[in-house]
Amino acid sequence: MKKTVIQMKPHHFLDVLRNFGIGKTKYEPSQNGNALYSIVPGLLSNRDTIFKFTSGIDDVCRPCKYHRQGKCANTVSAHGVYKSMNTYNRHLDEKIYEWLGLSEGQEMTASDYCRLVRNKINDIDGIWIEVPEEENKKRKEALLAGIAFYLGESR
Repeated sequence: MKKTVIQMKPHHFLDVLRNFGIGKTKYEPSQNGNALYSIVPGLLSNRDTIFKFTSGIDDVCRPCKYHRQGKCANTVSAHGVYKSMNTYNRHLDEKIYEWLGLSEGQEMTASDYCRLVRNKINDIDGIWIEVPEEENKKRKEALLAGIAFYLGESR
């Protein structure tokens, strides 16, 4: 199989895995123009796709209408306070790098990333501290189910 390398923010694939875990395996083109709808089928057909991790604009973000000069110009709301999505995502990815022992620019297959996340899942609680504990518990369960789906394991 052809070696495929894509730039990926660590949290983007976690979002995809969570969605797999709740039964969302097909993506439609989004209103913001991100590339998940075109990337996910390739990830499903080649589970050894290589991620080159980045906290900057990745291959998901590149076509998005909020991509401005290498940064995300969108905003995100946390507890009613709006802030830069670029800043929020960079901080989130830094926490994920620390949690998983990864670094910017590191390469790893999608399958190996799944196994790493599963092995470290019990230490995930400090990543999304701005959301209620119950929501984080659901995220953890969905991630485990999504990883099992992605790796072709029964759960």
